[in-house]
Amino acid sequence: MPRKRQAESHGNWLLFADAFTPELRESHVYLKSTHAKLMHFIEEVERLGIERDFHATGKLAATRQRNEMIAAGTVS
Repeated sequence: MPRKRQAESHGNWLLFADAFTPELRESHVYLKSTHAKLMHFIEEVERLGIERDFHATGKLAATRQRNEMIAAGTVS
């Protein structure tokens, strides 16, 4: 079975979460906790994506600086 892309899963979660209208959540108590859990998953996935991007940016900056140092040391 082929894996879904992460963006596709995240997008599906967002669409599904939007289907839980406030009226629906209030009229069905069990949906309230399910919606809260889904929103927690969505928030955590978004937070982890930002963290991953931050680390990737730092890695690129360190690689660039390292390459500049190597180039500067080779010329000297």
